[in-house]
Amino acid sequence: SIEYIKSDVKQVAKNGDDIEKLILEDGEVTGDLYLDCTGWKQLLIGDDNVDYTDRLFIDSALAGRVKYIDPDKEQHPYTDCEALEHGWRWRIPTRSRIGTGYCFNRHVTDPDEVADAFVKHWDNRISKDELKLLDWKPQRVKKFWKGNVVSIGLSAGFIEPLESTGLGLIIEAIKTLSKLLNDGYCSQYDRDYFNSRMISSYEQCIDYVNSHYSASDI
Repeated sequence: SIEYIKSDVKQVAKNGDDIEKLILEDGEVTGDLYLDCTGWKQLLIGDDNVDYTDRLFIDSALAGRVKYIDPDKEQHPYTDCEALEHGWRWRIPTRSRIGTGYCFNRHVTDPDEVADAFVKHWDNRISKDELKLLDWKPQRVKKFWKGNVVSIGLSAGFIEPLESTGLGLIIEAIKTLSKLLNDGYCSQYDRDYFNSRMISSYEQCIDYVNSHYSASDI
């Protein structure tokens, strides 16, 4: 059976790498295995990460919404991306508006300069005040399975927005973990295998994304 508990974690009680219990707003939770799906907070696994800023060149995005002028022409059932001067732009048509964002490196180009360029790109259909700055560090955890904690999703790492590699890595983690837990127990071999598999998967994805930039003539 599954018990759904809606509460905030106030404290993670650990003994070395193992979690002994989660202290919530209104109680405690104990378990044999914990899955960290807390995103960039990495609340359970901790922030012991491998930095990939030397191999992944995008670390920021300005995101906003644009109203349709001609839905018949602008509304299409797919996401498209376009290379621009400071990085690249995504465009996601929805039923009521267009979701869009400009990805760039904030250590190379000032966000204010990118915002001006983005407004111009959309012919003033969006204003600078409507743009939200998102920033992150391209990274992954050193160990995806540490003690009795397994990190999956954003808590495990982040490469770049919109890449299907993000979904692929989540699916790979869930699939691999499910197979290892199929017998009802786990060993150090299982932990080592999971970490090796996920490190290899991330490295392949990072090389794939990196090649978009390092092998480009633009």
